[in-house]
Amino acid sequence: FFLKFWKRRCASLSSKWGTYDVQRLEKLRPEFEGKLKKSVVTGRLEKTYNPWRRIPKYFVSIVLSLMLISVAFMFMCCSLNMQGYIHSKHSFMYIRVLDGLAEKDGMFDANSYVMWLVPTLMHSFVVMFLNGIYQRLARRLCEWENYRTVEEFERHLIIKRFSFEFLDAFLPLFYIGFYQLDVVRLRLELMALYTSDEIRRIAVETLIPYAMHKYSQYQENRKTKKNLTRSDRYIAESKLDEYEQFDDYLEMVLQFGYVTLFASAFPLASFWSIISNLIEIRNDAYRLTFLSRRPNPVQTRDIGVWTQVLHLMATISIMTNCVLFAFASDQMASYFPALFDEHDHDHAAHSLGEVHVDLVEGKGRYVILIVFGIEHILFMLTKVVEYLISDVPKSVKNALRRKQFLLEQQASQKNLLDEKLNEK
Repeated sequence: FFLKFWKRRCASLSSKWGTYDVQRLEKLRPEFEGKLKKSVVTGRLEKTYNPWRRIPKYFVSIVLSLMLISVAFMFMCCSLNMQGYIHSKHSFMYIRVLDGLAEKDGMFDANSYVMWLVPTLMHSFVVMFLNGIYQRLARRLCEWENYRTVEEFERHLIIKRFSFEFLDAFLPLFYIGFYQLDVVRLRLELMALYTSDEIRRIAVETLIPYAMHKYSQYQENRKTKKNLTRSDRYIAESKLDEYEQFDDYLEMVLQFGYVTLFASAFPLASFWSIISNLIEIRNDAYRLTFLSRRPNPVQTRDIGVWTQVLHLMATISIMTNCVLFAFASDQMASYFPALFDEHDHDHAAHSLGEVHVDLVEGKGRYVILIVFGIEHILFMLTKVVEYLISDVPKSVKNALRRKQFLLEQQASQKNLLDEKLNEK
C-alpha cells in the first residue's frame, strides 16, 4: 500500500510540476572509450564497446566487493561478541577476548544505561567508514567497466553501492533473526540501531560539517579582516561540499528495510521512523541551505531505479516476516499451540514479554505448510492490490486527457489555417 501511495503521489506531483511527460535523454559520458563505427541509425561514426568485454570486469568487481564485505563481516563479528550475542565457543564467529565485555559488570554490560549502546555506535561508524571507501571503489569500477551513457553509469553505481551497504547494514540483523532465531535480541539490536544511527547522522551530517565550516570562516576572516562582498560569498559557497543525493536516498531505503523486513519483530519501528524523519527533515534542510553547494535541479517524473529497490525490499519482507512469525518468536505458537511446546523463560525474553517455544516432534511439516500458505496468500494479495489500484490517480489521468485534447485542437486549428493560406 505504501508503494502504491508513493507512485500515485509521484504521478500527482509530476503532473502538477509539468514533468510527467519528461523523458530523460541519453547523455553520453565524455569518458566513454570505444572503437569508431558507422551507426546504422544515424549514419554517423559513433563509439561502440562490446558488452562481452565487461564480463571479466564484472568478476573483478565482485571479488573486490566481496573482499571489502569480508572486512565488514569481521567488524560485525566483533560487534556481536561485544554485545554478548554469540555465546557458543564452538561458533566460528566467537571471539574469546571480546565475549566477556557484555557480561554483568563488564564494560558493555547490557543492563547499563548507556554503555550497552557503545558497540552498536562503534559498528555504525565503522560501517560509515567502509561505505566511504567502497563509494570511491565503486565509482572507479564503474569507470573501468566503461558505460556509454550517464544514466547507465549511475544505475550500475547505485546497484553496486546499495548492494554493499544493504549487506553492511542488515548482516547483523539477518544473523540474529534467521540464524540464532532470537526475536528478543533482534528487537534490542533494532532499537540500538535506530538510536545509534540517528546520533551518527546528526553528528556526521550536521555537527561536524558545521564546526568545520565555522572554523574555516573564522580562519579566512582572520586573514582578510574585511567585510565579505557578494562575490566573496559566492566563492565561499563554491568551497562547500557537493550535495550527494545517493546518501539521502539510501538512508530512507534502509529505514524502509528496518520497518518492513522486521515488522513482526519490532512493530514500533514505524513510530520511531516518524520521529527520526521529523528530525531528519530539519537536519537535511539546514545541511542543504548552509553546509553544501546548491544542487543543480534535474527534471524527472519519479525516483528512478530506487522504485525497483523498494519493490524488491517489500517482496523480501514477506518472506522474512513469515520466517520470524513462525520460527523466531512465539507469535505462531499463540495461534497454533498444538504445534509448539513452551519451555523455560529466558530472563531477557521474560522481561520483554517473550516466551521461548520449540516445535513438537513430528509437527514441523505442518508449520512449514502453514508458512508456505501464508506467504503465498500475501503474495497474491500484493498482486491484487497492484491490479486494483492504479499507479496514476484519476485526476491526473483526466488532466493528461485534457492536455492531449488541447494539443490535438491546436494542431487541427493550425492545419486549417495552413490550408486557408494555401488556398489564397
